[in-house]
Amino acid sequence: MNTSQSTPTGDALGDIAWERRRQTELRNAGRYEKTCADDMPNLRRLAVLTEEVGEFAQEVLTFEGFREARGTGGTYDSLYKEALHVAAVATAILEGIVADAQRETRERQVKA
Repeated sequence: MNTSQSTPTGDALGDIAWERRRQTELRNAGRYEKTCADDMPNLRRLAVLTEEVGEFAQEVLTFEGFREARGTGGTYDSLYKEALHVAAVATAILEGIVADAQRETRERQVKA
C-alpha cells in the first residue's frame, strides 16, 4: 500500500498508476503478449478482468474465513493487492477502449 499521499483516494489512484506501469513493464519484458490497454478483442479483455475478479473473490472468501485457497493470504494487504489488480486491469480496459475509438475514428476519416 502506498501511504505517501494524503488521502485514501489519492493513495489508491497512485497505486493503480503504479500497477499499470508494472503491467506495461512486464509486457515489454515479454511476460505478457499484451495488456488490456493494447489492441485486443473486448471478449479477451473481459476474460482477463474476470480472472482478476475471481482472484479477488478467492481472497475475500479466505479473509472472511469461508475457505482457504492456495496462494491467498487472508489479510488486508492481500485484499488490497487483488483489488488493485482488478482496478488496474479495468483502467487498462478503459485505456484500450479509448485507443480503439480513436483508431476507428482515424480509419473512418481516411476512408472519407
